[in-house]
Amino acid sequence: MAGINEEFIEKLKDSVDIVDLVEGYLDLEKTGKNYRALCPFHQEDTPSFTINPRKQFFYCFGCGEGGDVISFIMKMDNLSFQEALIDLSDRAGLEMPDISEKKRARMKTRERIFEINNLAARFYNYILMNKDVADSARKYLKDRGFNREQIERFNLGYAPSRWRALLRFFEDRDYSPEMLVKAGLVGKSEKTDNYYDLLRNRIIFPIFNVRDEVIGFGGRVVSSDDSPKYLNSPETPIFSKKHTLYGLNWARESMRKTNQAVVVEGYTDVLTAQSYGLENFVASLGTSFTEQQAELLARYVDKVLIAFDADTAGEAATLRGLDILREAGLAVRVIDLPREVDPDDLLRERGKPFFEDLIEDASALIDYRLDRILSQYDTGDTDEKLQAVKKALNFLATIEDSLTREAYIQKLADKVELSAARLESEVKKHIKKMNEEKNKKNDRFRKTGGNSGHEKKVSGSRQESLEWMVLAAILECSSLDKKTIADIGEGLFSREGAEVLRTIKNMEQINTSTVFSRIKESSRKQLARFLMDEEENAVSVSRVEELLDRLKDRHFEKESRKLLNDLKEFDNISRPDVVNDCLIYYNRLLKRQGGEGDEG
Repeated sequence: MAGINEEFIEKLKDSVDIVDLVEGYLDLEKTGKNYRALCPFHQEDTPSFTINPRKQFFYCFGCGEGGDVISFIMKMDNLSFQEALIDLSDRAGLEMPDISEKKRARMKTRERIFEINNLAARFYNYILMNKDVADSARKYLKDRGFNREQIERFNLGYAPSRWRALLRFFEDRDYSPEMLVKAGLVGKSEKTDNYYDLLRNRIIFPIFNVRDEVIGFGGRVVSSDDSPKYLNSPETPIFSKKHTLYGLNWARESMRKTNQAVVVEGYTDVLTAQSYGLENFVASLGTSFTEQQAELLARYVDKVLIAFDADTAGEAATLRGLDILREAGLAVRVIDLPREVDPDDLLRERGKPFFEDLIEDASALIDYRLDRILSQYDTGDTDEKLQAVKKALNFLATIEDSLTREAYIQKLADKVELSAARLESEVKKHIKKMNEEKNKKNDRFRKTGGNSGHEKKVSGSRQESLEWMVLAAILECSSLDKKTIADIGEGLFSREGAEVLRTIKNMEQINTSTVFSRIKESSRKQLARFLMDEEENAVSVSRVEELLDRLKDRHFEKESRKLLNDLKEFDNISRPDVVNDCLIYYNRLLKRQGGEGDEG
């Protein structure tokens, strides 16, 4: 990384023990020379997240995440490489060398916003608990079943209706209005340049990350005359709505144990569920899910139940969001709530057992989607029935698993009284059309220099596994000189492996952390797996040479087979030029195999 020398990065890594760092986030168990824990990056019942203390390295044998102290804190705390270095430097008591004032200021801003949010939450909570101006808010919460103990537990608050109440609280403590704007708590009028509180006359719900730090706020109106009903913090350096699930800090342990999460719309839905002992509830901060939220859920559970009110659950944006959850590999079911009733009301009026029955009877997402489609048409009318069937078949064509797709085609056939074989034929036509369109798009992408993803090789192939063993050994071998690395031919590697090799070659001093910060995620996972597998003792130069020789042999075998197949396709009389080119290339391969010339 420009501005930070590799020597400092190594010193930093030596100063922060990975076991001590990870122990602040996870419950570790010692197993032999290593430590294990439940992986924080995906849902699992058996610990596969492993730390090797000697190598100061972690790897999850379940999801493939891996790296060192820097990689871990980047992933856990959603930090950039520079921010992770600054964070770890503070922990180790080291001064960051040559860091620009801009980068240092960005990290300090994050720290300052955490501090401001914590103070703001205390301010709002104090007003709610002690001031007459919060009488209506206290009454609202009491009517919703929240007592003083619960208000304290969830750190609820109240924002006064005055325009500058919070602003004055912070000004008295020497916080600038500009910093409060960055924190998303204060706005600035374009007309008058005056600052004002963004949240006013609202019940305040602090939004926490999984470390119970306040990252943002949600505000609900007290009076039905005010709007909008809910108002969230804007995007800030520490808060992003699309990356956040409200209540995850309270729900994650229960989510792991039950292997399922119940997703609701509102803050009070989550809090009431918590109060009734249903602890695996989270809120989506909106009705349209994002890929990032789906990934977050998939870290903890395999199954997600949606408990939105009937009108919301049928909205197009919500349905697209549910498909995002399905595409993330989550089993999605939809809880059938009575109309115009939310989970908060149901729990208080009907109790926990009734809601647990609703959870038990939840519909699979595909059933729900098909029923929604068919309910929009009069299937007694032939034309409308055909429209409904076409729309349903378009949806079924998006299901990748063929067995699941076949089962639901049969279900649809039974519902609409048509031949399942005919419906399956129509679905296959639609899939073929989708694939043709996808291939056309990929072809256009490749022509502009992109990578469609279809050129990736099977990660488990012998050739590819060997090349990642070579790259891991290069990183582990401290005595390997720069010239030896520079002479390694990139042609021995796949495109992805060659990119990693080029990254290593371009470094003044080889450093695993810097390599990890410069390569893509799939490469990091491959490299981490083989770094964890490498032998405990330091890798020798002879070990690297041995692996390189094996890689060359595999490369020779592969290219020779390809060459012979090419020769079979041409008539050596009609196309002597092609045959001659193939023979010349074959001689070059033989020379390389014998150790002459460039291996690339």
